[in-house]
Amino acid sequence: MELLIHCLLIIIARVTDVSLGTLRMVFVVKNRRTEAVLTGFFEAFIWVYAVGTVASNLDEPVLILAYAIGYALGNFVGLTIERKLALGDQVLRVFTRNSEEILKQLRDQEYRITTFKGEGRDSPIDMLLVKSSRRKVRKAVALVRELDKSAFFFIDDIGESSERAEPFMSPLGWRGRVKKI
Repeated sequence: MELLIHCLLIIIARVTDVSLGTLRMVFVVKNRRTEAVLTGFFEAFIWVYAVGTVASNLDEPVLILAYAIGYALGNFVGLTIERKLALGDQVLRVFTRNSEEILKQLRDQEYRITTFKGEGRDSPIDMLLVKSSRRKVRKAVALVRELDKSAFFFIDDIGESSERAEPFMSPLGWRGRVKKI
């Protein structure tokens, strides 16, 4: 029974520390120093417990198996948490021949958009650069697909920009923003 408890504790520790490691890397890439330092501290603290438990009981191969299972599950959990947090901004690049309606609909929903005229293979084409939070970019993609089934698009993460993408100020000011939440 004691061995089973050790296995479960090692799995939980590894899931936790690997998940924190995944988040720490995201914080490093997004230049969020405080969060990276704090998650790194707890990641290392928990890792030492897990490694110490396994290293002091190498005669129990099931603990090594628990360590590996926790590591694998930790990757899955960490990526799932990162997807749910959806930190940062993205740019949606849309190539379309139907930009007028797409522009109107996206701007009505307070997306920031810049347009460029270009030449496609067969005819003139517009490129729309849509800056959005990661949380909202899928909603913009769905709208583009609905309005122009032949539109081509791709999405890039924004590492750093000159300003943060905030919605345009509504006539109600800050109270309008609070009500939207």
